[in-house]
Amino acid sequence: MGSDPNPGVDFIKMTGNNSKTSVSLKVSDGYDRDLYLGRVRINPTIMKSLDITTGDIIQIIGNKKTAATCLPLFTTDKQVKTIRMDPIIRKNAGIELNQKVGIEKIHALDALEITLSYDENVSEVNESFLRDELEGIPVTGGDSIIMPYFGNDLLLYVVRTMPENDPVIVTSSTVFRVEKSEFLKSRGNSK
Repeated sequence: MGSDPNPGVDFIKMTGNNSKTSVSLKVSDGYDRDLYLGRVRINPTIMKSLDITTGDIIQIIGNKKTAATCLPLFTTDKQVKTIRMDPIIRKNAGIELNQKVGIEKIHALDALEITLSYDENVSEVNESFLRDELEGIPVTGGDSIIMPYFGNDLLLYVVRTMPENDPVIVTSSTVFRVEKSEFLKSRGNSK
């Protein structure tokens, strides 16, 4: 038997209807260029071992589950057992820096409809603006999203998605339902 191509990386056999292999990685801060774009980065060798290619959707399993687009670490980044993600993805997964998360490749369906909630202090949010800004980004019910909006950061909460219960990808035909809500304040969300 040959040497382990991923020394020190914990592989976990997932059980259930579909047996999958996932990996446990230590969380590090994401690159500035990926901030709020729904992207994570991992070592290309680990990507290959999980049959993940650039742009595939992965599920991140912390205290909560969320999804993100997977890209390789920069070639100058020598971290092997690390997943780089921004603060909003960490929040959506319910984890902090230096904690471990599980990841696995998944197939996310196209979002037919997404209901979002946002702070009542923001003027009306345009549906086509949301679609343009979020197209291609995977979301899960319960996720928070931060996006630039007229020189400020707009915090949105994913109330529900259709189809439900699985990560979905925003497409050019996704229909958005947007509502102002006190709900964000009750969750204690902040930038």
